[in-house]
Amino acid sequence: MERPEVMRRPARNRAAGVEPVRPTPRGREAGRDGLRTQKPSGTRGLPVVPTLVAFVLAIALTAYVTRSMVLSSVGDTVSAGVAEAATAAPEASEGASQVQIGDGGGAPATNEAAPQETSSESPKSDESKSGDGVKSPWISSGTFATGDATLDEEVKKFCDGIATTDMDIDTAALEVYKGVAWSDYVERDDAQHPAGKDWRIEYARQYYENDCTGNCYEFAAFLGYCLQYLGFEDAHSEAVILELKSGDWGDHGLVYVTNTDGTPSLCDTSLGTNGWMLKDTAYNVQIQDVENA
Repeated sequence: MERPEVMRRPARNRAAGVEPVRPTPRGREAGRDGLRTQKPSGTRGLPVVPTLVAFVLAIALTAYVTRSMVLSSVGDTVSAGVAEAATAAPEASEGASQVQIGDGGGAPATNEAAPQETSSESPKSDESKSGDGVKSPWISSGTFATGDATLDEEVKKFCDGIATTDMDIDTAALEVYKGVAWSDYVERDDAQHPAGKDWRIEYARQYYENDCTGNCYEFAAFLGYCLQYLGFEDAHSEAVILELKSGDWGDHGLVYVTNTDGTPSLCDTSLGTNGWMLKDTAYNVQIQDVENA
C-alpha cells in the first residue's frame, strides 16, 4: 500500500545547494507571516507604562510625606499656643477676681484706693515740705523757710508786694503788719481751735489761700512768718487766753517778737495800727499749749 503523498518528506535538492527552510513553532520566534524576525542587539528596554506609573507613585508618596511633616509642625505650634494660653488663664482669672462692679452698673471699682487729689486750697491735706526755702533780701543768710515750701512762696509774694528794699526795716515791717491787720475779718469753722505742732503753718496758709482773710489766729500765724521773712528771727504766733477790760477772759491770737531796739514786744492785729509793737506786758495773758493738745 502506498503512503499518502502528503506524508512524503521532500527530498533535499543538494544538487542545487539550497537548504529547505524548516518551519518554526508559532508563538516563539515567528512573525505574523511565519518568517523568523531578527532580534535587535543589546539589552531589553524598560516598558514605558510601568515606568510612568512608578514615577507618579513616587511623586504622590513624596507629597504625602511632606504634608504629614508640615501638619505635624503646625500641630506642635498650636499645642504650644494652647498650653501657653492655659498657663496664662489662671493669672487672668486671678486678676479679674480683684475687680468688683460698682453699684448702679457704673465703672468697675478696684480694691485699691483711688489716689487723693490735693489742692492748694486744702492746706491740711497738703504735706508740702520746704527744701532750701526762698530768697529774702532782709536777712543775713539770704534764705527764708517756714518748713512748708508752698507757704514759703506765699509769704515772699505777700511781703515783696508791700515792702521794698529802699525802706528801712522798721518801715517795711510796719507796712507789712498793716497789710495783715487791715485784711477782712472772717470767722471760719476750721479756724476756731488751733491744735498740733503745725497749726501755725496750717492757719497761715488758710489766711493767704482764702484771699487774705481770716480771724485773729490766722492773722497772727501769717504775720509771724512775715516778720521772720523781714529779719525778725524770733517772731512767732501764740494762741492765748487774755483778760478783757470787763474782767472776762477770751481766746485770742498774738505775735510775740523782739523789736529792733531789743524790746520784747507783741503785736495785736485786732487793734489795727495801735497794736504794732506793744510791750509784751501790755496784756494779762495765759499762753495755751495747743501744740500738744
